[in-house]
Amino acid sequence: MQKIKTDLRNTISHFNTNLKVLIVTVDYDGWRETHKLLNSLEKFNKPELHICVVFNSKNGPKKHTSKKHHLKMIQSGTNSGYFGGIKIGLSNYNTDEFDYIIVCNNDITIEQENFFMLLEEYSKCKIYDVIAPSIKTLDGKEQNPHRQTPPSEFNHVLYKIFFSSFYIACMILFIKIVVRSFVPKKNDPNKREIYSPHGSFIILKKSYFSKGGKINDDVFLYSEEDSIAGECFENDFKVVFDPGLRVSHAESMTLGKKFTKFKWQHQKTAFYYVLKKYFNKVKK
Repeated sequence: MQKIKTDLRNTISHFNTNLKVLIVTVDYDGWRETHKLLNSLEKFNKPELHICVVFNSKNGPKKHTSKKHHLKMIQSGTNSGYFGGIKIGLSNYNTDEFDYIIVCNNDITIEQENFFMLLEEYSKCKIYDVIAPSIKTLDGKEQNPHRQTPPSEFNHVLYKIFFSSFYIACMILFIKIVVRSFVPKKNDPNKREIYSPHGSFIILKKSYFSKGGKINDDVFLYSEEDSIAGECFENDFKVVFDPGLRVSHAESMTLGKKFTKFKWQHQKTAFYYVLKKYFNKVKK
């Protein structure tokens, strides 16, 4: 994936004052995090924000009033998973009416006061259909890009070993943690084209939907990043990582951070689904 040599901030000076943004998030017994997200959005006077919260559990919707933005709360009636909930939320809107559609976890906070002003610069840029901001966890870990390049055949072999046994997976994760404690992961701070964005906060331009991109909810949990990347590959979309756009992520408040057999089983199902539907089509 190529680095971007031209800075959009130096080439675009006109801002679209009529910018409309739709933010869709999913709540599964995590109202405290959702409430924090909604309150954090109140500091933005512009653009016109439409916010949709989909409740995947019986404990919702909650009472909340936004003084500045259009807020819609939806009870899904079932635990439909992350992208399943996102898809339910999007079904209540016409995506063509929005300049950007943001799908995100409910444990996200947009810290920058000028976040949407910076994002607005992409309105005049027709190269990219998906934008990945810098996503930092509370301990400072950068989560984007999810993948810089498509996984190789060697990566697929490693994944198949990882998903051959839960206990083998635990051993591999332990080795990975030990190795990274001695050899920290290096982050490239440059804005650049990438393969897949981290799923906790994905910015989709309206062109993503108008040109045929979909939200794939065939898998209950995980691999949302790879399904977005697969849709981009099939439709010849471009994904850009822009570290100048910054959000914070409390990380896995719903599922927890501990690696469990439940997580491993859903990750395994998601991996083999994405492998069959998307990865086998990607040119390495």
